Amino acid sequence: TWKDINKDTVNKLENAGAVVLMNEQPSKTGLGNMNFQVVSSMSGIEYLKNQNCEYILKTRTDQRICKPHFLEFFLCLLKQFPAQNNIGMKRLIVTQGMVDAVMLKPFMITDFLYFGEADVLRAIFDKAYSDVNMSVMERNDWIENLSGKLSLKEFYKETAPELHLIYNAYRYYYNREPELSIKDYWNFVKEQLITVGWDDID
Repeated sequence: TWKDINKDTVNKLENAGAVVLMNEQPSKTGLGNMNFQVVSSMSGIEYLKNQNCEYILKTRTDQRICKPHFLEFFLCLLKQFPAQNNIGMKRLIVTQGMVDAVMLKPFMITDFLYFGEADVLRAIFDKAYSDVNMSVMERNDWIENLSGKLSLKEFYKETAPELHLIYNAYRYYYNREPELSIKDYWNFVKEQLITVGWDDID
């Protein structure tokens, strides 16, 4: 969280057993406020790597996972379905988005939940900090101005922060830029991802 958080809230979290990492808010928002997610996630990832944690679950504070033993379930999935390549990237578990909406939008993979080996999570967020700095109103105006001027895949490449996070990991492991193609996208999903539905974890 951020250093300006209410101290009573921090005390309650720590008394409940949580480790609270206090971060400086980024000076620039990033695309769709992405820098806030990058800064806080990298802080947690580095802390957990220093604690020798092998696996990391990254989720959102406005979501809940209610399924008993879901972490054991995730670990079994990773062992049952190893990555199908030799680039060094292990499988990453993600949650499904709106399947009909993202199947044909290359690399539009939701950032609601990531679970995998610590190094894979680090590859997603490391060096993902963006120089973009827009207010919500400025971003909405910018997106409205782009609408209808770009192809669908080019539009989401420009405007979707979750796409840029996955691109970051892709560049790290594949050592090249991803193609804006359905073939490259679906091959990445087949080789690297395990997708779980909300009914699997709730």
